[in-house]
Amino acid sequence: MINHILVTGSAGFIGFHLCKRLYFLSLIEETLGKKTNIEYLPMQPGGVEATPADIDDLVRDHNYLPHVNVEEGVKLFIDWFKNYYGSGRSIPKM
Repeated sequence: MINHILVTGSAGFIGFHLCKRLYFLSLIEETLGKKTNIEYLPMQPGGVEATPADIDDLVRDHNYLPHVNVEEGVKLFIDWFKNYYGSGRSIPKM
């Protein structure tokens, strides 16, 4: 059960699907039907402030172009996570 999220950096996906972290968290809340308690802290050691992606090589070498928007991606990931860990696997400690 997710009820507390520590926000220290940005959230995004490969290439074009960058989004603001609060919007990203709102998508998670909406998909799970739960509100989160957000604790804002300064950047943590080892944190990454930005992770821009140039996917030109990915497109050229593998003929791959992402086609899932962030809204659908969050839903797909949460569905996968629930199915994967709902089958008795241990959730990794963070």
